[in-house]
Amino acid sequence: MFAVVSKAFFKNSNGSPCNFRRGAQAGGVITYVKGSGGSLKGVRSRVVNGKRTNLSTLIANKVSSNDSKAGLFDGHIDSPRLYAGHTRFATTSKVTLDGTHPHMWSPPAVYEVYTGDWSTPKGLKKRRLNVEVYVCHNGDFDGLEIDGSTFELGAMLPFLARATGCPCPSAVDTMGIAGTMDLMRCQGSWFHAVRLAFLMGGGVDHGTPSLDYEVPPQSQFLALAKSIAVSVDVSLCFFFFFGGGGWGGGPGVIFLSQPVLGC
Repeated sequence: MFAVVSKAFFKNSNGSPCNFRRGAQAGGVITYVKGSGGSLKGVRSRVVNGKRTNLSTLIANKVSSNDSKAGLFDGHIDSPRLYAGHTRFATTSKVTLDGTHPHMWSPPAVYEVYTGDWSTPKGLKKRRLNVEVYVCHNGDFDGLEIDGSTFELGAMLPFLARATGCPCPSAVDTMGIAGTMDLMRCQGSWFHAVRLAFLMGGGVDHGTPSLDYEVPPQSQFLALAKSIAVSVDVSLCFFFFFGGGGWGGGPGVIFLSQPVLGC
């Protein structure tokens, strides 16, 4: 079923195959299937076009193959799926598999995540869910502005490697977006919220923002997150104070409640 559905995306309205001809360099597609515990996991298909190959055919075959495997292994072969993709045409960026969308910085991992109704403690439920971020981006990412200072991509990539604890998968601009999303996407997760809280204050030295500072190992953020989850009711409001002002120019305070965990 998936092979038929997948290949249908790469056909014209009259049923003839799409042909990506001159300038077709690479392309990729991401879709999600149900994994263990009811959480979703991504199935990424990426290809690089050859000198005498057809990009549309390569993508369709790759997606069909991966879809079939995912449907067979997970027992959800009749489940509907959402697809997002990106193709590269005649660009100056490197045409390699690691430079092809969709991009992901941190590998998938399972975390404790609180979901449900934030208006009452009884409405919250702690679950172990798969967390991953994929990015398809058609444009440029030149840098990130923090407290009025702009940090270019060349400074962002090594910082993101330290902040996430994962080496940079590829030196392309969209990878900077993927790594930044890994840090800022902290909904319901104490681990991600605690890490973001440190990063918001860790780079301020005498009022001047900087990315050149030491970041604790991820295990320390995880240990603190577990301590909070065990010892404190998550419906309460907590303040964590770190030295110096935060990225937002505040007193180095982050409000770890619904506004942050629900961002």
